[in-house]
Formats: sequence, C-alpha cells, structure tokens
Amino acid sequence: MKKLMKKPFQTFGWIALFSVAIWACQDDNNSTSPVTTQDAQKQSNSAVSDNNQMIATTQDAMEVTASAFASEGISDGRSASGGRVAHHPKDKCSPSIDGTFHLNQSYPDSIIYTGTFVIDYGDGSTCTDTTQMRKGKITDAFTFTISRRNGFKTYSTETLTFEGFQKDITTLDGTFIAKSSSGSPKTIEAQGAKITFADGTSATWQGTLTFTYDRGEWCKWKDNSIKVTGSWSGTNRAGVSFTADITKELVFQYPCDKRHRFRPVSGTVEIKIGDVTSTIDFGDGTCDKLYTITSGGTTTEFNFDGTVHT
Repeated sequence: MKKLMKKPFQTFGWIALFSVAIWACQDDNNSTSPVTTQDAQKQSNSAVSDNNQMIATTQDAMEVTASAFASEGISDGRSASGGRVAHHPKDKCSPSIDGTFHLNQSYPDSIIYTGTFVIDYGDGSTCTDTTQMRKGKITDAFTFTISRRNGFKTYSTETLTFEGFQKDITTLDGTFIAKSSSGSPKTIEAQGAKITFADGTSATWQGTLTFTYDRGEWCKWKDNSIKVTGSWSGTNRAGVSFTADITKELVFQYPCDKRHRFRPVSGTVEIKIGDVTSTIDFGDGTCDKLYTITSGGTTTEFNFDGTVHT
C-alpha cells in the first residue's frame, strides 16, 4: 500500500497542503480604525494558531482523498477500466465515497483517468470521539495522466471543493486547484476559500502556494519534511483586508510534533495589515516550539500556545 500512496496524484501534502494560509486576526479593534504596531503584533500572534488549524484541517482532507484514489487503483494505473465507485463508511467516523471515473487508453504512450469523487462525512453525529470528529464533504474533480514516454511519469489536476468540512474546531469551505507532475513541486491555488472558527468568526482568502516534499511524494506528511512557499491575500475575522508573503520557505517536520499538530520549525512570513507590516519567524529548524513576531522594530518571542515566552 505504501507504494501506491507515494504517487504524485495525492496532492496537497495539504496541505496541505493545502493550503494553507497564516491569518491576520484582529481581536478587539474596530475594522475602520488605524492598525497600531501593538495591534499588528497581537493580530499576528493570533495568526499562528489559526494557521496551524488550517494546515491540520487541509492535510487531514488530503489524506482522505489520497486514500480514495489509491483504493481504486488510479494512482498507479492498476485500474483497467472506469465505472461507478460507491463505498459505505468503514466505521462510525469514516466517510462514504461515491463517484465515477473514466479510463482513456486510446493513446499509445499514456493512459488518462478523469472523474469525480464525493467524500462525505455527514453531520459527524455518529462519531464517538469528539476530538477526532469530521463532518461535511469534499468533492474532487480530477484528471490524472500516466505517461510511458521517456519513462514512467504522472501528471494531475484536481479541483477540490470543500463544503462544511470540519476537523477539530475549524470548518473549511471553498475551492482549491492542485496541479502536480512527477519530480516537481505541487502548486495549490485557493479560490473563495473560507475558514470558520469555533467562536463563529471567519476569514477568507485567495492565493497560490507551492509544496515541495523532501522525501518522496506521499501525502502522509509524517513521512516527509514539507516546504511551502507563496503568497495570499484576504479578509481577516474582523473584516480587515490583509496580504501575506512567505519570505523564507516554511518547513514542517513530523518528528517535531508527533501529535499531528503540523507546525513549522523554520521560515518567515510577512503580513501586512493596514500600514503596518509584521514578520513571523519560526526559527532555524530546531524543535523548540517557539517563534518570534517583529512589528515596528519590536520583537517578541512566543510559545506555540500563543503565550509570551519567558
């Protein structure tokens, strides 16, 4: 099974993927008021927690879609025909999978899979463990090509639509377009994406991120170090517009947090809110669970729980 999961059709890493943004969150400020240096640092600190929630939610969803393709034999070309797919939940918290795909073998040097899968968790009411509860659905419309020209190469494009997909305390909606090919980084474009938090507030964004896997191309991030670059823009929880740029690639490493809380160990992100720019620095790769925020020449060190490090 591990061999199947390594194929590059399993994108997002997440995702990761995917996708993934660091949110500028204004807590107590009126959206029409100027943003002060102190406000910007406070907002950026909130952004770190929100970012981790988004990455974990997206990564979890990408692992589900990866498993769906592997189980159908699409990711390595095992499937010899198309047809309808229908799988009932394997347990109380697993999703149902429904859809169709078509196999085109008319080309002499390649085979092409096209189709749509719907991965549906329902309302989550059957889950007995609330900490692992999932609900909502993911629709994946895809094209996946296996080429035998100049060796075995694969190319894929996926359009993933999230509808009320919830993991832990966040809910994800919106569309993500993921593109990948053998031996190349994966790009993920967010369109009309929205994350809703436990307190009912939400943030929206759009932008493109690139994911590079240091060890293989397996979606299961625990077997990889993942590097992320790119930029995005949107509106934070208070309705304030922001822009964000990864100025030094973010690096995520599983050994630094085996509880799957997916947080970076190095890299910098520059966030601009109003006229104030803040820089979040996740360090030099050391698993110390610390990061710094610099705004207006003032640098403060934080723990990953959002408290000031002393």
